[in-house]
Amino acid sequence: MSRSNSSELFILCYDISSNKLRRKIEKKLCDYGFRLQFSVFAIASGTASFLRLKKDLSEILERNPSLQERSDSILYTRLGSANDLYAIAGEAPPGTKDFLVLG
Repeated sequence: MSRSNSSELFILCYDISSNKLRRKIEKKLCDYGFRLQFSVFAIASGTASFLRLKKDLSEILERNPSLQERSDSILYTRLGSANDLYAIAGEAPPGTKDFLVLG
């Protein structure tokens, strides 16, 4: 079995200033996972599916550049991944080893 077929648990959180952009992000996240707190989602997904989610979120951001603020961010981590924290938008917090910025 390839790693992309196995299910992993991702925790994704966001801080988006624009109500309109935030609703678009929330709607997409609801397609992939469930809300733990207002801006925190749990996503049980295979690697390939999570890569599609990242691409979908990046496309939403690319289509709505005028709604983005410099301080907006979307961060995620995979549980069991040595606590690395990654960014889809914005910057990973100081002290994290690796991060990926998309969008």
